[in-house]
Amino acid sequence: KMEFVKTPKISKVICLQHSSKDSVIGTLFLTDRNLIFVEQNRARERWILYHHIESVEQQARSVKGFPLIIRTKTFLQLHLLIPKMAEFQEVVDVINHFSQPSAYKQLYAFSYRPDSSEGATQMLGWGMYDTILEYGRMGVPNEHWRHCALNEEYKLCDTYTRHLYVPANASDAVITGSAGFRSKERFPILSYFYAPRKSALCRCSQPLVGLRKRCTEDEELVDCIFKANPSGEPVVVVDTRPKINAMANKAAGKGYESADNYTSTSYVSFGIHNIHVMKDSLQKMMEVVYSPDLTVSELLQGLENSGWLRHIHLIMEAALFVVKFICDRGISIIVHCSHGWDRTSQTCALACLWMDPHYRTLHGFMTLIEKEWLSFGHQFSLRCGHLKGESKEMSPIFTQFLECVWQSMLQYPMSFEFNEQFLLLLHDNLFSCQFGTFLGNSERERSMQQFNAQTYSLWGYVWEHIDDFKNPLYNKTAESAGVIRPDHCIPKLRFWQGLYARYICSHSCELKEDIVCTIKLQNTILQDHIKFLQQHVSILKASVDPCGATTSMVSYDTRKRGGNIITSDQQKNTAGEMTTPTNQSIEQLNGLMSSVPVATEGIHVKEIKDEQVAELLLEVTELKQEIIEHKVQHEIIRGEVEQEIKEEKNQEIIFDMKQEFVVVQDENTESQDVTEGRKKQITDDGKEEIKENEKEQNSDEGKETITDELKKQMADILNHITAVNENVIEQTEKEMTGEVKQECAEEVEEQSTQKKMVTQDIPVVEDRTTECKKQEEESFPAVRLNEATNEGHASIQAGEHLDVLGKLRKYTQPISALKTEWVSLRDVNHCKCGMEFSYSAKKYNCTVCGEVVCYRCGNYHTSLQYVITSNHFRVCKTCYITMKG
Repeated sequence: KMEFVKTPKISKVICLQHSSKDSVIGTLFLTDRNLIFVEQNRARERWILYHHIESVEQQARSVKGFPLIIRTKTFLQLHLLIPKMAEFQEVVDVINHFSQPSAYKQLYAFSYRPDSSEGATQMLGWGMYDTILEYGRMGVPNEHWRHCALNEEYKLCDTYTRHLYVPANASDAVITGSAGFRSKERFPILSYFYAPRKSALCRCSQPLVGLRKRCTEDEELVDCIFKANPSGEPVVVVDTRPKINAMANKAAGKGYESADNYTSTSYVSFGIHNIHVMKDSLQKMMEVVYSPDLTVSELLQGLENSGWLRHIHLIMEAALFVVKFICDRGISIIVHCSHGWDRTSQTCALACLWMDPHYRTLHGFMTLIEKEWLSFGHQFSLRCGHLKGESKEMSPIFTQFLECVWQSMLQYPMSFEFNEQFLLLLHDNLFSCQFGTFLGNSERERSMQQFNAQTYSLWGYVWEHIDDFKNPLYNKTAESAGVIRPDHCIPKLRFWQGLYARYICSHSCELKEDIVCTIKLQNTILQDHIKFLQQHVSILKASVDPCGATTSMVSYDTRKRGGNIITSDQQKNTAGEMTTPTNQSIEQLNGLMSSVPVATEGIHVKEIKDEQVAELLLEVTELKQEIIEHKVQHEIIRGEVEQEIKEEKNQEIIFDMKQEFVVVQDENTESQDVTEGRKKQITDDGKEEIKENEKEQNSDEGKETITDELKKQMADILNHITAVNENVIEQTEKEMTGEVKQECAEEVEEQSTQKKMVTQDIPVVEDRTTECKKQEEESFPAVRLNEATNEGHASIQAGEHLDVLGKLRKYTQPISALKTEWVSLRDVNHCKCGMEFSYSAKKYNCTVCGEVVCYRCGNYHTSLQYVITSNHFRVCKTCYITMKG
């Protein structure tokens, strides 16, 4: 806790860059979870989680201060020069205290609480894996394999899961006897059942044969595995250890299966070394990576001397051997090493990944980790050094598995649903202790510590951000959707720069998948925007199309026809076909719609030579054509609306919502019968609106007169209404209640505002009542055509044509916010906050402004008003604040 931190802020700390030639000065902050170095002017920040720190090296004092080298388990090296000795010792003590807790309860996972805005729940992800369901997916149990309940309470083997599957003809006595003859009681169990050939992959630990020991039950269990395969081929025992190591263990009372005693087997040994050799190899490689001023030949020679890629080659070789025998020849395999939880997990998990395309999906890969690593007892806490005193048992076993997966993804880029970012997330959270998924050394220990009830699951976080980890090139229907066989030859293997050198790369390090993801996201937004336009265009067309199937707009002839309303169909019969849009109206609409985007501009597609990207480009081109078609539709609609407005400009009609209307026929005729509960308001452009009167008038009075202000406004617009007698106005004011007077006063203010807008080319619809305004914000109301009244008259809300035009303006304005010319990821190396992009600092496009931002500046998600779906898209902080107002 923070009580232990006495000096939370240390100024004038020097941070040496990788080349050791350049340095920056900044401030070092010490918290209870992170070590934070902030450069001057806050140009860049480096956050280091204490649980990620592997070692702290103190060097001799220099002229500038006390050197301190911090190395992390995620392959970051930070060289600091601290000016004072007391501050130097404070930093060392804080790091040692928080990075090496002595109990699980002190780990970050037990105090971590995600942001409430993320919507994550504590139980999300913990029930993702179910052993019975997973084996049921394989077709187990069946006539050859059955469920074993001997380990329900972890009494038979405390490092295995509770649900185990064994040969159907193996008795419980045989299983119990075999468990006593295997190291750590880890007897042979089913790992994967390949249904097409009915062959099986089993795993266990080494037998305790010693020099001359035998176990009848163990030999019988192996024979039952042989009989469970209808092929009749002998079971192949794959010992992942070097042969010399297996012989040395045999001298110590352990060893391997002899063909003389296990008659139904054949034995094969691979040369995968133990945890200590792997740890030393990784350290040698990282020393080469962080060595300054190396030539190319020196770098390659250093990588060769470390032997790291050689170890990756051996792991892949063993897994490929398993795949070929199970899938091609239908022969069952038993894999083991010494205890069966390190090299065995690597080989079995990688073989399952290559055999079953389900494990190459996001959900399937998480299931694979749960099955082969977590439930079968890989010692994550020991191998990752989660607690104090476990450093001797640390080894990059799971890191090697992730690299083998990454090497496979390079050769089969369309066969994996997840991307490299997902693998990096797994590796970082392997050591962060932020989630409880990788804590503990066995399923039994995790159950006893109740990690699932007190910590959050990493799988829950993945599901909340699943779009960030999807491979845009994934194609489950590809030829590689079945069994894959990556080439394990060393010349085919690559140095994983994204993991081991991500903190020292000064360039942008864009991946091809990142570029394609950006294009697909932009394509999705454009498609949603087209749906948005189609929806509102159809509503607008229905509003002005006299032949519309859902609604039709009632139009009125400017000529007097006995006060009768002339519909669009009647007008066609009397005046011929409706007038087409004028050139002027089309030009106005063209100006209004000039912001309609061109989808393909600004996208650097040519740089990506992939057929998937070509398909995306074709889709975006089609989108461009559709948007152009919508532009033409808008032009037609706008022209029709403006033409109808011109025809109605001198018309004198007042409508009511209760199927009554009044037609003003003469300049000397006083306006009569305003609809009950409504007031009429008309602008200089001929715009008419009806505002509801919240208080009903006395029905016996039979009518409501119009205020002097409203009649003056009508006279200004139509030039047909004369001044109303002052006596009538005074009488009207007397009859009005106080509430109605207040509303009339508000109308006067609104009308004065409207006079200023008369000169505008496109009339702007003012707000009506609060209720109408709220309704307009929530949805796009279609124009309503009421049924004819008993007198044979249709009623419609006043100013409906003007409302349509106003809404046309309102719903085309968001188009200007759609930025189709996103800034290319390749063109930007620094975020606007100053952070330099690298593998550890990914870049993203804001879906609103199109600018390139870092994860921290772009970690905001919101829905967009110009798309039809309610999906939340990533936006930058500036756009998020603007959109939220």
